[in-house]
Amino acid sequence: MKTPLVELRQVSYSYNQHWALHHISLEIQGGEYVGLIGPNGGGKTTLL
Repeated sequence: MKTPLVELRQVSYSYNQHWALHHISLEIQGGEYVGLIGPNGGGKTTLL
């Protein structure tokens, strides 16, 4: 198994007592394309 280029495990982030990210895990392998979709204020930019 290859080592992922990006790996996040159980990432959480909150501001003003509001969860932007809560227990997010993500693994991206070389050559993969990934897109983030979701509503405004859903935490996409915070994840990046």
